[in-house]
Amino acid sequence: MGGSIATYFHITGAHQKIYDKKAKVDTFQLDEIVLRWDARNEDKGKHDKFENLWKGPYKIAAYRGQNAFLLKEINGDDYPGGPINGRLLKRYHF
Repeated sequence: MGGSIATYFHITGAHQKIYDKKAKVDTFQLDEIVLRWDARNEDKGKHDKFENLWKGPYKIAAYRGQNAFLLKEINGDDYPGGPINGRLLKRYHF
């Protein structure tokens, strides 16, 4: 029994190493232009088939914590709402 538990943790550790190699941490700079994922409408039935769920573009206005950001509109107006998790942002390439 002890050997199977050790094997399980060895395999789990191997999977974690593979995941960590592929996982990329995005770091955003102030005034960088980003898109925001519309998490409220991502569930099936809440949006049309071809509706774009990436909203924006926005600029990074400030940091709030380790991976939370305040956004502002491109024209300089503040984004309504609180901090946005970095998982829900991606760089905007134009």
